[in-house]
Amino acid sequence: MRRNKKNVALLLALSMLMTTFSSCGKQEEQSNADKTKQTEQEIATTESEKTESEQPESEELEPVTLRIFSMDASTPDDELVEEYINNLPQVQALNVTIDLVKFAGGQSEYQEKIPLLLSTNEQMDIGWDNTTNFTGRIQQGAYADISELVEADSEFYETIPESMWKGMEYNGGIYGVPTYKEMAEQWALFASTEIMEKYNIDASAITDFQDIEPVLAAYKEEGFAAPLGMKASNYLYAIILAVMDEYDFFGGYRFAVVDPQEGKTVQSVFRTEAFAEFIETMCDWYQKGYIHQDVLTIDTKGLKTADGRKGVSAISYTPLAETIREEPTTVLKVAGDPKVTNASTRGSVNVIYEKCENKERAYEFLKLWNTDPEVRNAFYHGVPGVHYNVVDGKAEYVENKTDLYNAQNWTTGNVFISMLKTDEPDDKWEQYEAFNASATEAVDLGIFIDTEKISDKISVINSVMAEYLPPLVFGLVEPESGIEQLNEQLKAAGIDEVIAEFQAQFDAFLASK
Repeated sequence: MRRNKKNVALLLALSMLMTTFSSCGKQEEQSNADKTKQTEQEIATTESEKTESEQPESEELEPVTLRIFSMDASTPDDELVEEYINNLPQVQALNVTIDLVKFAGGQSEYQEKIPLLLSTNEQMDIGWDNTTNFTGRIQQGAYADISELVEADSEFYETIPESMWKGMEYNGGIYGVPTYKEMAEQWALFASTEIMEKYNIDASAITDFQDIEPVLAAYKEEGFAAPLGMKASNYLYAIILAVMDEYDFFGGYRFAVVDPQEGKTVQSVFRTEAFAEFIETMCDWYQKGYIHQDVLTIDTKGLKTADGRKGVSAISYTPLAETIREEPTTVLKVAGDPKVTNASTRGSVNVIYEKCENKERAYEFLKLWNTDPEVRNAFYHGVPGVHYNVVDGKAEYVENKTDLYNAQNWTTGNVFISMLKTDEPDDKWEQYEAFNASATEAVDLGIFIDTEKISDKISVINSVMAEYLPPLVFGLVEPESGIEQLNEQLKAAGIDEVIAEFQAQFDAFLASK
């Protein structure tokens, strides 16, 4: 973690500094003229009688340093970008100085260091979180309740869909600002457009998981050793794809589901007919050679052909996801309609730490970050003229940009106000908006599960899943006996007690709505 500041090159923002000096000079000249006018008119006005609007906001506010913890990996020009942001007039108007803290190891080191720092007196003002730790840290008291600030600021509240704010609520409070991006969860399989066209397969005819078999058969015909190009560690992705048509996953956990039509009962996904049908299908596909025979031990390279192509793959879907792949790709949507879930709304959140001493100013900066394109673009793209140039209204990166400064769009605030890159389509954000508009809310959206009484059981359940699911999911185990063994192990781990606790909390949640 960086602790000491370096001198930033004078070329940072010379034009900005000159503009600032010029602006200060004009203000001083105007101030003198105003005083002369007051004297001539013999108007007796003291400084204490001036209204707030007559004084620059930066003079009213005490200077504040805000330490912002980012999960993006540190890069050489982080301080250059930080200095650029600090010199923006709109940031100076808040009289804040940001101290951007990154770690060399990126997200993995971030997840390791943050809990340690939270237990110290280290200054921490704004940070990033996601579904993994968000709910637990709220319950531990690590994050500030910003509900009063948000509720008094309807203009800002309305810039982000209400569905996303629901994911931030806990016991009547709001504990973060969600990153406004694709707000729904949808999972999909991807296939080669070339193969789809060669074998005359119509993607629109694929409506459920089992319908992809002709695609897998085509891949096998083409000589792929792993037509279903998924590694064993992605077993949860496969389960999601197979059952999300029929169920909402409950509370962010991938072992509990609710039928959205019935909407009231929590159950184990491993006891559903949809899961049983899925396991039977995967066993059949393994025997037909659609899944690599060594799927449990093969590395990622082993799932590809000699020329680097891979089989049908699974990923969480976002609009235009197919355009970022190495070869022309067709999306096989097999996991129902887009669904706004606890996982999707909490997938990227900016929080104010409870130990932040200037919460109101931190909130004002978060608001600026999410509403001001210039601030937003600086966090994402870097410094204009240094890391990118504006070409036809889009950001064209310099050749070595990512070696100098790199940040991910989905972690750095409202994506809809960020400048597109030159290789992105003009209607990218319109496609995102249409995707969001097509989404429906999961039945448990907004619930926070208190795991204090069941956390030990959840840990054991996760261990059982990690041991027993991969061979079962990828077809190496006879379906009926494999499912029976899995459920016996889960019962011994306490899944019945966990589901009962989930049900009690869900009943209370529904009653409170």
